[in-house]
Amino acid sequence: MAENSSIVQEGLDRVNEVYRSLDERVQRLQRDLRARRKHWEKQLGSGRKSLEKQVQSGRRSLERRTRKQWTEFKRNELVKRAQSLQRDARDQIEATLSGVLGLFQIASKTDLDRLDRKVGQINRKLRELEGTRRPRRSNGSAATA
Repeated sequence: MAENSSIVQEGLDRVNEVYRSLDERVQRLQRDLRARRKHWEKQLGSGRKSLEKQVQSGRRSLERRTRKQWTEFKRNELVKRAQSLQRDARDQIEATLSGVLGLFQIASKTDLDRLDRKVGQINRKLRELEGTRRPRRSNGSAATA
């Protein structure tokens, strides 16, 4: 019987030893994984910062080139001539349209804008006049002071 208990005891000792060994290996693996994670986080962080700097630099460079191209484009004689022709054509179209609208006695947009401003001025003056008038009674007669 003593032999059976020693065999059982040896088996338990081996199981405990394997368990301790396994626990140590798991802890070592966890430390290793933490170290690797920190390493990768550091690398990715520095890579992200580097990429952000490159993108910012590229964006600024593109903005500078775009501004330069736009300035050169506006200085081009053909563009200036096209803008001049556009203004002349718009003025001629407006004059012609104004003439046509005048023939049919239709108000143009500028006429409507002018009339709108005048109506606004008249409304302001009416409000001012109403504010200075004496208050009226409910029956419509003026109140006495």
